[in-house]
Amino acid sequence: MRLRDPALEFLASLPQFHLSKHGDYVIHLGSGTVVRRVVNPVDGPQLNLRWPGQSADVQVEVPVDTYVRYQQYEAERLGHPTGENPSLLEGLLRELGIVDPPARQ
Repeated sequence: MRLRDPALEFLASLPQFHLSKHGDYVIHLGSGTVVRRVVNPVDGPQLNLRWPGQSADVQVEVPVDTYVRYQQYEAERLGHPTGENPSLLEGLLRELGIVDPPARQ
């Protein structure tokens, strides 16, 4: 069995996401966006986003840290207590090789 990706595991812990059965992607429950890790990214850890109705030739890739920070903020707005343990996110970013993440405000 293949190991799950830490960024996808983190997103799956948030109320707006669901982890696929095999752990290779998450689905944003509000929009239907499918989020996967980019294999061998050129510009650091990246996520690939695909949403319903998106053209097959359009590739949307975003930095992992930007996306998980935004989704953590969204989870907090939904009332999820992510702010109680910010070290989970910082640990994830260090594990992904994103050194010295900015402090939370």
